[in-house]
Amino acid sequence: MGVDQKRIAILENKIKTLVEKSHLKQDLSLEWDDLDTLFLKLDGYLCELKEAQIRDGLHIFGCPPKNDLKRDLLIALHRNPTDEKKSIPRAILQDLNVSVAILQSPYETPFEKSINGVFCRTIGKAIAEVETLAQTLLDGYLQNTMQDGWKNTRAVFDWIADNTLVKIAQTTNEITHLLQGLSGAYVPSGASGAPTRGRLDLLPTGRNFYAVDVRTVPTETAYEIGVKSADRLIERYLQEQGDYPKTVGLSVWGTATMRTGGDDIAQAFALMGVKPIWKNINRTVRDFEVIPLLKLGRPRVDVVLRVSGFFRDAFPDIINLFNAVVEKVAHLEEPLAENPIKERFLKETTEWQKKGLPEDKAKERSLYRVFGSKPGAYGAGLQAVIDEKNWKSDADLSEVYIQWSAYAYTRSKYGVSARESFENRLKTMEVVLQNQDNREHDLLDSDDYYQFQGGLANAVKNTKGTIPTIYFGDHSNVQQPKIKTLKEELLKVYRSRAVNPKWIKGVRRHGYKGAFEMSATLDYLFAYDATTDLIDDFMYEGITDAYLKDPENRAFLEQNNPWVVKDMSERLLEAMQRDDDFFTLNTHYTINGTAPNGLTLAIKKIGSGMFVVILSGTANPHTSDSNVNLKLTFLPAMFNGNPAADKIIGSTQTIKEKNVQIGFLRQDIDFEKGRTVLQEAYQAFTEILQLESKMTDINEQLATRTDYESNGYADLMNDLEEVTTRYEMIGGYHYQAETEKILKGLGFTQADFHNLTETFSGGWRMRIELAKLLLQKNDLLLLDEPTNHLDIESIIWLEDFLKRYAGAVMLVSHDKQFLDNVTNRTIEIVKGKLYDYKKPYSQYLVLREELRTQQLQAQKNQERTIKQKEQLIEKFRAKASKASMAQSLIKQLDKIERIAVDERETAVIKLRFQVANQPGKVVLSCEQVFKSFGEKNVLSGVDLELERGDKIAFVGQNGQGKSTLAKILVGVEKASLGVVNLGHNVQVSFFAQNQAAHLDGEKTLLETMEAAANDHNRAKVRDFLGSFLFRGDDVDKKIKVLSGGERNRLAICKMLLQPFNVLVMDEPTNHLDIASKNVLKTALQQFEGTLIIVSHDRDFLTGLTEKTVGFRNQKVKMYLGDVNYFLEANAIENMREVEKRTVEKKLQKSSPKQNKEGKQLKNKIGKLERKIDQLENEIATMEVLFFETPEKAKNPDLLNDYQRKKQALEKAMTDWESLQNTLEKN
Repeated sequence: MGVDQKRIAILENKIKTLVEKSHLKQDLSLEWDDLDTLFLKLDGYLCELKEAQIRDGLHIFGCPPKNDLKRDLLIALHRNPTDEKKSIPRAILQDLNVSVAILQSPYETPFEKSINGVFCRTIGKAIAEVETLAQTLLDGYLQNTMQDGWKNTRAVFDWIADNTLVKIAQTTNEITHLLQGLSGAYVPSGASGAPTRGRLDLLPTGRNFYAVDVRTVPTETAYEIGVKSADRLIERYLQEQGDYPKTVGLSVWGTATMRTGGDDIAQAFALMGVKPIWKNINRTVRDFEVIPLLKLGRPRVDVVLRVSGFFRDAFPDIINLFNAVVEKVAHLEEPLAENPIKERFLKETTEWQKKGLPEDKAKERSLYRVFGSKPGAYGAGLQAVIDEKNWKSDADLSEVYIQWSAYAYTRSKYGVSARESFENRLKTMEVVLQNQDNREHDLLDSDDYYQFQGGLANAVKNTKGTIPTIYFGDHSNVQQPKIKTLKEELLKVYRSRAVNPKWIKGVRRHGYKGAFEMSATLDYLFAYDATTDLIDDFMYEGITDAYLKDPENRAFLEQNNPWVVKDMSERLLEAMQRDDDFFTLNTHYTINGTAPNGLTLAIKKIGSGMFVVILSGTANPHTSDSNVNLKLTFLPAMFNGNPAADKIIGSTQTIKEKNVQIGFLRQDIDFEKGRTVLQEAYQAFTEILQLESKMTDINEQLATRTDYESNGYADLMNDLEEVTTRYEMIGGYHYQAETEKILKGLGFTQADFHNLTETFSGGWRMRIELAKLLLQKNDLLLLDEPTNHLDIESIIWLEDFLKRYAGAVMLVSHDKQFLDNVTNRTIEIVKGKLYDYKKPYSQYLVLREELRTQQLQAQKNQERTIKQKEQLIEKFRAKASKASMAQSLIKQLDKIERIAVDERETAVIKLRFQVANQPGKVVLSCEQVFKSFGEKNVLSGVDLELERGDKIAFVGQNGQGKSTLAKILVGVEKASLGVVNLGHNVQVSFFAQNQAAHLDGEKTLLETMEAAANDHNRAKVRDFLGSFLFRGDDVDKKIKVLSGGERNRLAICKMLLQPFNVLVMDEPTNHLDIASKNVLKTALQQFEGTLIIVSHDRDFLTGLTEKTVGFRNQKVKMYLGDVNYFLEANAIENMREVEKRTVEKKLQKSSPKQNKEGKQLKNKIGKLERKIDQLENEIATMEVLFFETPEKAKNPDLLNDYQRKKQALEKAMTDWESLQNTLEKN
């Protein structure tokens, strides 16, 4: 009889619907175009889930399992024993006359036979029926009702009754032996391992277990398993990637090694193509042999080990053996294509030697393959960071993992710090592997799995820039180890245990602890999401439905452990907040207290009625990278230096959810004269100042009135109470201390606070404006070149402040190191299009080039395909029989979406410095130059001589006299004492740090250039302007509308109009975008005259100058090399240390007691600053709660808590101010 086709179609649609609803297509990675294959795999996969071994509740110490739990435990112990005679499934199949080979076959393999009367389409279904039959038969055996005819199965059951059952009954000895041990009596010993791997000799439990003879690791049995697993890994990678893996990162744990005898190490040896040599009756590992490539039949694999702290302590000989293998393989006479260990060894040895290492040290570092935490430390460092939410992006997690893991262990080095070597390994790692040797627990049972494998995979992604292949090795069945992707295993654990009603019901038997197990499962799921991004939204939804939305389970949680309800809710909320989803809201906002027009905000909802600014954008707003507190880089080159970059944002209507406060750092500021630094900074607190004025007014009225019983007096008292309460709530009692803290961070001293703002330079006034913005706690900070005019101490302080800033930050900056240290996302705008890269600036550059290369290749391939189709169309058009085929091809072409390669901004300035007349040999010199400003000595007895063609850099901390000496040499500033000589035929051009500020804002660009030109070049001023990207109508713009970068370009352009052969430039890169800065550097390198340049930018100075003058303690010293030579000569790593060194030297000159006291004070100040940040955030959260839910403000417990936090904050601010003053005096 035929099958009703209509019914088949209906069933297929139902199955499709269920598969879609349960998201099973993602597990199977299949499409609907091959239903037969999909249904076959679906059948096998569902059976695999059904047969997955999971815990039914928790073990109760000293209590043997009973009833169904006892039965299930017996089946688990006898599912895959090493002794085939004790396998329940194998015995049942023998009794059924079915081949036992199905136990080693993939679940989706067709079977098409019956098992005990049940038709089984797949082997998975057959094994599931065998498992069901095992439960029925074992129940019957234990109850003496087992039917006859099961000869082999009964024999196994008899053995179980005489052995395993007896040992399980002895579980009570766990308590007995513990008490014996506590009383000092003997506790019987026993081996250690995983009983479910066939190690029935490990039972009974409750014994003083011993580990393994470390001399036998890896054991011969472990090596057999390792070879099988290695072969399966290579086979799978080859199928998926079309090539052999070159580098594998493997996590190795001490506990697993003890249980297995060294599966993981054996697998690593097998991948590398070596085999241990066992000797003596004890089968100890004495040596190893290298398997020839011809016999191996494939290339070797470079294996990098990330060992646990326990493995490091327990198996030092294995580490030495592994390192010996690496060294041996690296020196084999083999083709590099077949031996990636040798290939990397030779390449890195050369690279290390180029960096200055001697050959022996270079070779030693190139062989580093075993890494772990530093001696005495354990773990990978991620648990605390994730649990405490102390991270913003996966780059932070990568940094923590690398810091914890970058310690190399070799035969001669024990835990030496080797970050660069570790990162070299990460950059080449293709596969990240973690094995699990038993099914007594799973990936979501422990934090170690996500810390080690998730941490390593994330570190590879952030270091290499691409996501590695992440494999999970299942070694629970020693006869058939499997290699899966981590995604596959996570989905299996999620479906088979995490949301399995059987598991949930089982852990509910344990009350408080059972509720904790559910919460821990969610925590570990989230941690895998944070480190690998492999957790899908439906998995969170499933957890929410099963744990929190299910009425029965919710009631259980609230009754037994209500705290986990809060914890799980917070974790799910955090997952939402760190997700990439966002939406655009029309919202009211202000910028620096003013409500402008023309800005749009992309907002992310983080709770009921609470919104946080994510990003500004036009048609395509982008979202934060896995966190709410986004730090953005906007590339000034993409805006031609125009601060309109910060004005990409535009207008909207008003809604009531939340007023969004935006702070914008302008380059042009205009302070009201007559205010001191403190008074100007206090202007950040508009409402506080208004409230202070009201309180003063009310108090004055109260002081003069005597009608104490009148309604008017009572009204005044009520007004005073309201004003005072509001004043306290918004921080009125500690804003002054907070202001001083910010100002000191930006470089102001206590003595500066009471000086008028007009006595400071433009750079220092800019710092005051920046301080005001930082004090306002805006939701969004728009900072245009915030590091201009800051010394290095202030830049470092600002970096730290912005990294901890609670709001969103958008930066326009040319300081690459600042961008890398602060931001986690880069936005590039090219010719009207916006491109979003979830990386800091330097990583963005690499990623951008990789993406563009991929686009070009894809476009090239597509063009080849299109050309082939077009040729076929032309060929078929001429033939009537092929006309329909030609039309079909034409339709296919029309449907092809052409691949577009991202455009680049290629417009850059054109710059060349021409030398005027040839000067004499000595162009500039000074003898015994002194310079003071009032009582402050800047230069003392400076001697310096510059010869024709010299290129010299002035470096040192701000305030050491670099700019002052430059001005003295060119005659802009006069020396207090000493002689300055200008050489024969010398023509000097000076570019001051604030050169652009001297341009007349009312003049146009063309007028400015014509006024500065001479008769020889006046007719060419438009050409000059054009080469600096000022074209067409741009030349008629007034100077006052130009951005800082455009003004700097114009100032350089203007400078070229006059002849010179000596060029002195003071911080010329301020305001310049990165592309323009590179052009300027190239032009200066090609300049044939004499150059003096003042700069703190190491990237800019590297390779630019041939001599370096260091400034320190009013003196100068000449170094005959570039800035890198100067740094090496002073044992300094970077320019930041140069600019901090003066302070450090002063501290070094202090007495040991003063140094110790200074360090103690700094530590106390640091702790107080962290405490202040925490209290401010907690208070701000409560204030938002009071504002949005007025009834909460009436809750006495909340109000008391709020007052306590305010008092604690006020005390912390007072203590901070006191310690800061003490530190300055010290």
